[in-house]
Amino acid sequence: MKMKRTLLLSLSALLLSACSSQSGNWGFPYIPSIQQGNWITENQLNQLRKGMTKEQVEYLMGSPLVVDVFNANNWSYSYYYKRPFHQPIIRNLTIKFQNNRVIQWESDKLPDFQPYPNGAGIEVK
Repeated sequence: MKMKRTLLLSLSALLLSACSSQSGNWGFPYIPSIQQGNWITENQLNQLRKGMTKEQVEYLMGSPLVVDVFNANNWSYSYYYKRPFHQPIIRNLTIKFQNNRVIQWESDKLPDFQPYPNGAGIEVK
C-alpha cells in the first residue's frame, strides 16, 4: 500500500513538472496562433495601378482592414501573425485615393505565395 502511494505521488510530481515546462514549441497551457488581417501577395501588389477605382482595388485586394475615419481616401491593409514562442509577422499596405482613384501606395515587403488554409506554409523568421 505504501509503495503504491509513493509511486502515485512520484508520478503526480512528474506529470506536474512536465506541465510547467516551456521548452520546445509546445507547453501548457495551450497557446493558439493568432492570425488577423489581409494576406496580400506581391503578385496582387504588382497588379495595382494608379487610376484604379476603389471598387477595382477592393476586387483585387479584398476589403481594407481599416478605412481612415477622418479621411476615407486612405485604406490600410494590415496583416498580423503570431505563433507561440516566435516573433510576430506584421505587414502593412496603405493605398491613397483622390476622386475615387488610386494616386499612390506604400507597402512592406510582401510574400509571393498564398498560405494554406490552416496557416501552414507561412514563412517563419
